[in-house]
Amino acid sequence: MLIGLLLCALLGVATAAAALDTFRPLPPDQQRSAPAFILPDYEGTPLASAALHGKVVVIRFWATW
Repeated sequence: MLIGLLLCALLGVATAAAALDTFRPLPPDQQRSAPAFILPDYEGTPLASAALHGKVVVIRFWATW
Protein backbone atom coordinates (compact mmCIF):
# COMPACT_ATOMS: atom_id res chain seq x y z
CA MET A 1 0.00 0.00 0.00
CA LEU A 2 2.83 2.39 0.84
CA ILE A 3 4.51 1.70 -2.49
CA GLY A 4 1.26 2.43 -4.33
CA LEU A 5 0.89 5.69 -2.44
CA LEU A 6 4.44 6.70 -3.31
CA LEU A 7 3.90 5.83 -6.96
CA CYS A 8 0.74 7.94 -7.07
CA ALA A 9 2.60 10.87 -5.50
CA LEU A 10 5.44 10.49 -7.99
CA LEU A 11 2.98 10.36 -10.88
CA GLY A 12 1.31 13.54 -9.59
CA VAL A 13 4.62 15.37 -9.40
CA ALA A 14 5.62 14.23 -12.89
CA THR A 15 2.25 15.30 -14.31
CA ALA A 16 2.48 18.73 -12.68
CA ALA A 17 6.03 19.23 -13.97
CA ALA A 18 5.02 18.27 -17.50
CA ALA A 19 2.20 20.81 -17.42
CA LEU A 20 4.55 23.74 -16.74
CA ASP A 21 5.23 26.03 -19.66
CA THR A 22 8.71 25.97 -21.08
CA PHE A 23 10.63 29.20 -20.62
CA ARG A 24 10.33 31.22 -23.79
CA PRO A 25 12.04 34.64 -23.87
CA LEU A 26 10.32 37.61 -25.46
CA PRO A 27 11.57 38.84 -28.82
CA PRO A 28 14.24 41.56 -28.36
CA ASP A 29 11.87 44.36 -29.40
CA GLN A 30 9.48 43.41 -26.56
CA GLN A 31 12.07 43.04 -23.78
CA ARG A 32 12.29 45.64 -21.02
CA SER A 33 15.03 46.35 -18.50
CA ALA A 34 14.34 45.39 -14.91
CA PRO A 35 14.05 48.17 -12.33
CA ALA A 36 17.11 48.79 -10.17
CA PHE A 37 17.23 46.70 -6.99
CA ILE A 38 19.55 45.49 -4.25
CA LEU A 39 18.91 42.02 -2.82
CA PRO A 40 20.98 39.70 -0.63
CA ASP A 41 22.67 36.79 -2.38
CA TYR A 42 22.64 33.26 -0.93
CA GLU A 43 25.42 34.26 1.52
CA GLY A 44 23.61 37.42 2.64
CA THR A 45 25.89 39.84 0.76
CA PRO A 46 23.97 42.69 -0.90
CA LEU A 47 23.94 42.42 -4.69
CA ALA A 48 22.94 45.40 -6.84
CA SER A 49 21.28 44.90 -10.20
CA ALA A 50 23.79 47.34 -11.70
CA ALA A 51 26.53 44.73 -11.10
CA LEU A 52 24.64 42.35 -13.41
CA HIS A 53 24.33 44.75 -16.36
CA GLY A 54 24.76 42.92 -19.67
CA LYS A 55 24.36 39.45 -18.14
CA VAL A 56 21.43 37.07 -18.42
CA VAL A 57 19.73 36.87 -15.03
CA VAL A 58 16.87 34.64 -13.90
CA ILE A 59 15.19 35.58 -10.62
CA ARG A 60 12.76 33.14 -9.10
CA PHE A 61 10.48 34.33 -6.32
CA TRP A 62 8.68 31.76 -4.20
CA ALA A 63 6.87 31.53 -0.91
CA THR A 64 5.62 28.85 1.44
CA TRP A 65 2.14 29.82 2.55
